[in-house]
Amino acid sequence: MPILAYVNLNVVSKMQYSEVVKKKEGNLLQKSAVKIYRFL
Repeated sequence: MPILAYVNLNVVSKMQYSEVVKKKEGNLLQKSAVKIYRFL
């Protein structure tokens, strides 16, 4: 049981981490898009 719980924690933290990374990438894309738009 403890091993399963540990694996579950790892999976959940990886999923949360990838969500955070996606949000950060999305923010960067939005900021660069705004910069490009202003440049045009």
